[in-house]
Amino acid sequence: MSDFKFTFKIGQLVAIKNHPYFKEGNKTGDKPIYIGTTISCSSDNYPLMLIKECVKSIQKKQEVATTSLEVLEKQYLEEKYLCSWYDSILGKFEEAWFKSDVLIKFPSELSTSISSEKSNLMKKVFLRTTLIERYKKILGSNNRMNDRFVSSSFIIKEFNNENQYEWINKEHGHCEKLISKTKAKVQWFNVTKGKYNEEWLPIEFFQETPNLINIQRNKLIDEPEFWDGLKLMDLISDKKYNFHPQSSEDGKSLEDLIYFYIFSERRIILDERVHAFDKYLSENKLLIVSYKIHINSTEYNSFKPFYAQLDLLLENDKKELFAIDLISGNSLLKDDEIPILTKTPENEKELSGLSLYNGRAYIIQELLMKKYEILKVNSKLLIINSKLPNLIKEIDVKECPFSLECVTK
Repeated sequence: MSDFKFTFKIGQLVAIKNHPYFKEGNKTGDKPIYIGTTISCSSDNYPLMLIKECVKSIQKKQEVATTSLEVLEKQYLEEKYLCSWYDSILGKFEEAWFKSDVLIKFPSELSTSISSEKSNLMKKVFLRTTLIERYKKILGSNNRMNDRFVSSSFIIKEFNNENQYEWINKEHGHCEKLISKTKAKVQWFNVTKGKYNEEWLPIEFFQETPNLINIQRNKLIDEPEFWDGLKLMDLISDKKYNFHPQSSEDGKSLEDLIYFYIFSERRIILDERVHAFDKYLSENKLLIVSYKIHINSTEYNSFKPFYAQLDLLLENDKKELFAIDLISGNSLLKDDEIPILTKTPENEKELSGLSLYNGRAYIIQELLMKKYEILKVNSKLLIINSKLPNLIKEIDVKECPFSLECVTK
C-alpha cells in the first residue's frame, strides 16, 4: 500500500467535476477542456479553487469474490483535499473538503508561484485564480456577480517556514497529510467589510501578476531578437495617421487569450472570441504551425531596419500556409473593403485602421518570402469581435506598394 504521492499538489487550480465551464474532450480519454464563455445564470457561477491541504487515509470496503462468493474485506487509500477560494461578496476565504475523484485539474499550469526570498516582502501579489475568474461573464448579471470570485491584490507581510509539512505513516508506507512548506501572511482591503484583513496562506496560492502566463516569443530561424529598428507599424504610418492599436476588448487582449489557448494545447477557452477562433480552426481544417513569432529585417539589405510580430502561422490540409494578423476593435467593423494606403495627402484623412493593418501584413508577407524563404504564403487579417454576427471576419491582404515604399531603402 506504499504511496507517497498525491493526485493534486498544494496550490494547484482545481474545480468540482460538475463545474459548468468544464467539458470532456471529443474522444474517450481526451483531457478536459475549460470553456470560460458566457453562462446563462448566476447559479452556474462555480468558483475555481486552490488546493490547501492533502490527506490520505486507510479505508475498508467489502467485496464478494467472483468464484467462492466469499465476502472479503479489502483496504484502500482514500485521498481528500481541502480546497480554498475567495468570495468577494462574503468578503472572505471559503474552504471545503473534497474526495479526489470529484475534482478536476485545470487544463494547464499557469505562471509559477513566488518564492519566499526577502525581496518579495511587501510585494503586491495576486491569487492564481484571479486571472481566470476575471473572464467570467454571466448574462443579465451586474459586474458584482461576474467578479464574485475575483479577489483584489495582496501585500506580503511575512513568510513562515513550517517545522513540519508532511506526516508519514511508516507502518503502511504512505503520506497521511501534506501542507505547504511555506506560508505567507498577506494583507488586503476587504471591500465588503470596509477594512483591511490579514491571513496566513500557502505561498503557492500567489503570483506576481494578474495577467496570463508570459508566453515566450517564437522564431522562424535561429537568430537573435532585434529591437534596434522601428516597429513595422511605426515605419509605415510614420506617425502621420491617427493610428491606435485595435487588439483589445474590455481590457482583455485577444492575442494573449489566443496564445494562452494554444499554449494549453487548445484546452483553455476563456471567452467567446477564443471559442469563435477554435471553431474557425476546426471548420477550415487548420493546424497551428507557430504563434507569437518575432521577425525582423536584419540581413535583408533591401529593407530598412524594423521588427514586427507575426501573430499566427497556420497550415491547412493541402499544406498551404497562412500568415494571420489577429485584430479586434470596434472601429474596424464598419470597413467591408480595405482602402489601400497611398501617399496622396488628400487621402490621409480617409485611411482606416484596416488599411494600416493591411499594409503591415503585406510587408510581413514579403519579408517571409524574401528573408525567411517561405515562398508560398497567404496573408489574412482575422477580425474577432463579439459585435460581429459570427464573431469572426476573414479578410485577404491586398498588395500595397506604398507600404513597400515605406520600408525599402
